[in-house]
Amino acid sequence: MIQMKISEDAIIPIDYDSNELSDFVKELRPVVYMKGESFCCLLGPNQQEGIFGCGDSSDEAIQDWENTLKKRLEKAKDDDEIANYVKDSLNASNRKVW
Repeated sequence: MIQMKISEDAIIPIDYDSNELSDFVKELRPVVYMKGESFCCLLGPNQQEGIFGCGDSSDEAIQDWENTLKKRLEKAKDDDEIANYVKDSLNASNRKVW
């Protein structure tokens, strides 16, 4: 899976080992970054094809991303490369969470 290139200046550091984060975020490690005044969270090549969330804070962006992820997994077709990557990653870590 290709991850969108994001300027290092825009990336918000996240402690992916934090107990405050869900298993989704810990395992998949989406990128959290600033775009204008908004916080964004993305896993994938771009906002349209990937799994994307946004909000007024990094926590809101991550929560929106998780909601989008869950909906994407529920509706995923067999040829959905990003959803298949997510399922494979979670299965490999024994975290079947959908």
